[in-house]
Amino acid sequence: TDKTGTLTCNEMVLKHLVIEGETYLNCKDSRLKKLEVDLSSGEDLFLTMLSICHTVMIDNSDSENPCFQGSSPDELAMVETASELGYKFLDRSSETITINSKGATIRIKIFAVIEFTSTRKRMSILAKFPDDQYYIMCKGADSIILEILNSEEKVGLNLIKSLNILEKFASEGLRTLCFAYRKLEESEALAWLSDWHDALNTVTGRQDMVDSVAGMIEKDLVFLGATGVEDRLQDKVPETVETLIKANIKVWMLTGDRYETGI
Repeated sequence: TDKTGTLTCNEMVLKHLVIEGETYLNCKDSRLKKLEVDLSSGEDLFLTMLSICHTVMIDNSDSENPCFQGSSPDELAMVETASELGYKFLDRSSETITINSKGATIRIKIFAVIEFTSTRKRMSILAKFPDDQYYIMCKGADSIILEILNSEEKVGLNLIKSLNILEKFASEGLRTLCFAYRKLEESEALAWLSDWHDALNTVTGRQDMVDSVAGMIEKDLVFLGATGVEDRLQDKVPETVETLIKANIKVWMLTGDRYETGI
């Protein structure tokens, strides 16, 4: 059997957050105020990243209750949760993403979207914020993100603490995703963009060139946080698997998620 969408419903709910080593369980539960209190002191780069680092589209027919659309249920769950926590995705064009950040409308320039592939196991954006600061923002599997962090981050207490928490999330059956970023000087961002456009226009060996150029900027990142997303099992899955096993039928499952999540 496949797992996602077969054993599970493929309807994602963002359950838990880890932000700079701090854990926020059941983050959408209105009775839990810890996250709201911690966020009240200023802007949160992690939730900003949730609201802009994605490929979700928006139906503007209802500005009060916009309809998010996308091919990734995980991304939809993250955008919806960020919106509920005060970082609302409002609109996107070919060059910008507009969000409402705790009451203030912000337009962020998006220079490149490096798409997720099964080989890369991550996606990134190159963005310029209103203060003219450039960022590379990347989300992906923890094993992949760990490889592209800077050397200090790899031994940082926040990362070690967060990875231990992610083990617990995965053991609960949650899908886990890590987020990291790096600030860029304008000169580095523009030089990379030139190489990026050359790669996109390459005819022979295009994917290899795109992956190579992506790796030039997806490096030396700072760990920011992680998510635990629940994908509920379809009805009668446990009983069905149990019955098959009792009938001496071997059960195999295919999944792209972590081993612990699969178990």
